[in-house]
Amino acid sequence: MLKRVLLVDDDTSLLNTLERNLCMDFDICTAEGGQQALEKITSEGQFAVVVVDMRMPGMDGVQTIQSLRAKQDNLIFIMLTGNQDSATAIQAMNVGRVFRFLNKPCNMAEIKEAIQDALNTFQEKAAEKDMVLSTMRGSINMLTDLAAVHSESLASANDINSIYELILTTFAQPARAEDRMLCKLLLVGVASLTEPDKIKLSSAALNSLAFHETFAKLCDASSQMVSNLPRFKPFSALLQQTATTSQLTDGTGNLQRPTALKIAFYWSVQSNRGGTIDSTIESLKNAFPGVSRDEWSKIEVVHMATA
Repeated sequence: MLKRVLLVDDDTSLLNTLERNLCMDFDICTAEGGQQALEKITSEGQFAVVVVDMRMPGMDGVQTIQSLRAKQDNLIFIMLTGNQDSATAIQAMNVGRVFRFLNKPCNMAEIKEAIQDALNTFQEKAAEKDMVLSTMRGSINMLTDLAAVHSESLASANDINSIYELILTTFAQPARAEDRMLCKLLLVGVASLTEPDKIKLSSAALNSLAFHETFAKLCDASSQMVSNLPRFKPFSALLQQTATTSQLTDGTGNLQRPTALKIAFYWSVQSNRGGTIDSTIESLKNAFPGVSRDEWSKIEVVHMATA
C-alpha cells in the first residue's frame, strides 16, 4: 500500500527538521516550494499524503494543491497555516479539499498524528475504489456472460471484435482496450429484446428497415444497461452513436469508430448465417450505402491479406 509523504515548504531549515523527525515513521520526500513539488510528483511517481505550507512565494499553498491534484487526484492534503490565514484556509477547504489544517508552530506529535490519519484515509479510499472496480468487473462479466447465452445464434463478441479490428487496421487505427470492451457491451442488450426482434436480427436482410430499426433497439437496450455502471457513461454514449451512424469516415478521412462497430456487428450476423465472403460483402454494401467503394475495396484487401 502506498505510504509516501511529500513535504512542501519554502523554508529549507523547517523541511530538514521535519524530514529528520518523520523519516523513521514515514517514507518522506521534500520539495522547496510548489514548483519543485510538481517536479517531484512528475519524476518520482505517486504520493499518498502532501503536507504543504500555506504561505510560499511564487506558488502559494492553494495553488500548489490545485496543481498537484491535477497530476494526482487521490492525494490527501494537510496544510500548515498561521492564525492570520483563516480566509485563505476557507478557500483551500473549498477549492483544494484539504483533509486537515495545522496551525504553525505545531509540535511533532501533532504532525505525526495528522499524517497517520491522512494515510489511513488514503488507504480507506483506495480500498473503496478497489471494491467499486471489483464490483464493476463482476457486473460486466455477468452482463457479457448473459449476452453470450442470448446472442449465441446471432453473433459473437469475439467475431465482432475481430472484424472491428480488421476495419481499424484498414484505416491504420490502433485497437484500444476500450474498443474490445465496447464489442462485448454491444451485445448485452440482446437479453432484453423480444423474440420477434431477435428473429428480425437473425433473418431480416441487412439493408432492410426492420434490421436497422431492431439494431437501433439493441444499441439502446445495451446503452441503458451499462449507463448506471461506474465510469461506463462514455460506453453508453458510444453505443447510442452506433445506432444512428452511417459514414465510415468523416470529411477529412478519419475513421468513425461507431460506424466501424456497426459494420462489424452486421458482418458477424451475416457470416453467422452462412454464405461466401463475396455475398457477405455485397450485403454489407447494400446495408451501408454511405460507405464508398474505395473504402470497401480497402477493407476487402486487408481481409484477404489476413484471411
